[in-house]
Amino acid sequence: MRENKDTNNKKKKSLTLAQKKELCEKQRDQKLSGVQLAAQYGISTSTVSDILKRSEHWLSIDTTLPNANNFQEVISIWVDQQISRNLTINGPIIQQKAVECANLLDITNFSVSAGWLSNFKQRNNLHTYKKKGEAGSAPIDELPQMRAELREILQAYELKDIWNCDETALFWRLEPSKTIAHDPVLGKKRPKERVSILATCNASGDERLPLVFIHKYETLRALKGIEKRSLPVWYYWNSKA
Repeated sequence: MRENKDTNNKKKKSLTLAQKKELCEKQRDQKLSGVQLAAQYGISTSTVSDILKRSEHWLSIDTTLPNANNFQEVISIWVDQQISRNLTINGPIIQQKAVECANLLDITNFSVSAGWLSNFKQRNNLHTYKKKGEAGSAPIDELPQMRAELREILQAYELKDIWNCDETALFWRLEPSKTIAHDPVLGKKRPKERVSILATCNASGDERLPLVFIHKYETLRALKGIEKRSLPVWYYWNSKA
């Protein structure tokens, strides 16, 4: 339990501007490895790698001037920290943080206008993206250890006794997204009707459980008078399916 706690603390720690510059200097001058640097600064090796990718940037910054001269760098560093933690940020959040930093550094005549934000994003190569999937929730740094532990556990079982399941969705009224035509074709509004399906089988592949079929309604018109236990699936219903 102590190891997990230490790992979590390591993941949450962020370095100051001076520490990032110092880390890059140690790697350059002392040729320390990523593992050694991670141990010295109490951060993960992936964080060390992210810092070293921008080593020229960090080494060029004058860390002795906490004022308007490196104000933009302070905001840039903060944004990088949020991105590395996979936190959601947007324009208004960046502008709010800029105002806080300006007040902290006694910078006057500063305006977080739309023009300033646009220039800041352009200088730092920042764009708006839609988050996809759930991979960002996975503890990446812990995966190698977790895989090793899982392999050790599974060695005690035969393949036929190891089962896995996964959920998917069937949009049963959705048409194919591509069609054959003489000219470009306008798309139609996509229907949202769906059912949830859970598939389960063992690792040897010789046994499969019936699909779990979850619809929004208990009784469908198409199934009226049909005993659900006679279906080739396990039928359930939930209003949020």
